[in-house]
Amino acid sequence: MKQGRDRLLELNSFDPAVAARVIARVRAVDADPFLREFLVALLDHFGVRIKEHEEGDVFLDPSHAYVEGFPSLPPDGMLATFDRARAIVREDIRFLSPDHPLVQDAIDLLIDSKSGTTAFGFVDSPTPNLLLEAIFVLETVADSRWHVDRFLAPTPVRVVIDARSQDLTDTPEAAALAAKFTDATIQRFLERPGFNAALLKTLLDAATERADARSRELKTSAATAATTALGTELQRLVDLQKLNDHIRAEEIALAGERLERTRAAIDQARLRLDSLRLIVASPGAMR
Repeated sequence: MKQGRDRLLELNSFDPAVAARVIARVRAVDADPFLREFLVALLDHFGVRIKEHEEGDVFLDPSHAYVEGFPSLPPDGMLATFDRARAIVREDIRFLSPDHPLVQDAIDLLIDSKSGTTAFGFVDSPTPNLLLEAIFVLETVADSRWHVDRFLAPTPVRVVIDARSQDLTDTPEAAALAAKFTDATIQRFLERPGFNAALLKTLLDAATERADARSRELKTSAATAATTALGTELQRLVDLQKLNDHIRAEEIALAGERLERTRAAIDQARLRLDSLRLIVASPGAMR
């Protein structure tokens, strides 16, 4: 700064068009009511009491929560808002955005709990059938310093199999399941002849086979992306070292190790069964 203005830096440090797009996206997220509706329902699920205050503020009281020491919530509660402008002028009010630790911690609690991992119900369909919807998660295990999730983050793999072990995942009927699905109790269904543990295992084995095939595609794609990106970074350092003796051999070795560790982690990624939904499809099923 003492040497004067860096006009080249000034020209490249701000792009009005890019800035306008970022601001527009932030404002769109702020205006979307989904976060408020979702978080209120999620906290209510865990027994966190929510009291409405003026200007749309909420007071979150964890004293009756089903989880002891609810993460990211002080024991005496927290006054919060979903309004960015209000949070700016009121330092005593926390601003809740999708990135707030409370939102992330509440989602993690739900995902890690056993609640909602199995379900049974029916859909009205002119063609009788029995469907199994299975959700797997493709995960890697690696040291966080390698940032493997840059190329393969935990990825859900959804498979829908019918009683004849046909893969219906990509059919319109499977895509509309959430809208048509109605919860039911499984006890009455278990009393019916023809369904047993062997049939369920057959369906699950077929779903696992399809998920394995899909996971191989995901791993191949991720490995290609990692090889291209990290390989380019490695080659850049090698080429730069020929012109600049400040590029140390350790830097090149670390870049090479990052590439190998990342590819190994992607190759060793494994599927984890996360949830199951058994669905009876028939006209007026289980009514």
